[in-house]
Amino acid sequence: MSQREKKEQLLRDEMERCILLPPDEKKFWIENAAILPNAMLDEVFRIVQEKNETVDRYIEAALAEDKDRKYLSELKAKIKKMKTEAFAMEEKSEEESVEEILEQQLEDLS
Repeated sequence: MSQREKKEQLLRDEMERCILLPPDEKKFWIENAAILPNAMLDEVFRIVQEKNETVDRYIEAALAEDKDRKYLSELKAKIKKMKTEAFAMEEKSEEESVEEILEQQLEDLS
């Protein structure tokens, strides 16, 4: 893997774990990492990495003060819910694609 490919993958990894950007913006940067100029790739990675580290520190501080683990339990529940919703959305889009393909095949038979 070339140095450029490593940088692209690092950007994708940081974007995946970023909770500050909306999903469509994250998707844009992930999909376009390969065509970004080197300077922009480096700068976007630097910014996102810094923001992710800041969020990590905030979460660590909040959890350190969470003596009875109330916030940790809530956070785990929210993460589980988000994963379930994301999986359902992905599954639905796959089902719709399958339906579209089947409909197209039926039309082709006519």
